[in-house]
Amino acid sequence: MAPEGRWSECAVRDRGLPVCGRSGGEAPGGSRLRIRDIRCIYTYMPDRIPESTIAEIATGCACFTLRRAARAVTQLYDRALAPAGLTANQFTLLVAVARTGEIPFSRLAGVLGMDRTTLTRNLGPLERDRLAATRPGPDRRVRLVGLTAKGRKALESAIPLWRQAQRRIVGGTGADRWTAIRRDVEAIAALAGDNA
Repeated sequence: MAPEGRWSECAVRDRGLPVCGRSGGEAPGGSRLRIRDIRCIYTYMPDRIPESTIAEIATGCACFTLRRAARAVTQLYDRALAPAGLTANQFTLLVAVARTGEIPFSRLAGVLGMDRTTLTRNLGPLERDRLAATRPGPDRRVRLVGLTAKGRKALESAIPLWRQAQRRIVGGTGADRWTAIRRDVEAIAALAGDNA
């Protein structure tokens, strides 16, 4: 550690790892990092991760499994809804607004299980295409989200396409099994939300 109040120099290697040196030698490319205090932290890194640990994560991780399933299902619905000019995310958002009617932005985020930033990003193309609209509420701090006539028409044309994708999933799993899967996924989502 350098004495209090004195400056030490540290060369920076190609890989971005600082290497402390008394002389403060030049790094490849001429990079230099001036620091006031140098502290070294040693972390034990085993030579290799046990194969059993890797196998456990690859086959049993809840996040890995659910994300892989969500990606596959989203791709299926994206392909099905493409002729209507909608993605699965946009369709879901339109359905939520159609079901609730005009709704405060923050409450819609809660209904969809999204943070406000993600909802803003997903809502942008729908507003651009005039499928959804936002306006100030009675309290100017609240933004209301609603479906436009064009958005309702787009939703109506997308529903038969959605039914085809839905039949593939429900028909493939069986209606009773799908109901059980849906309940289990909702319970997992609630459990994860409790720990957030």
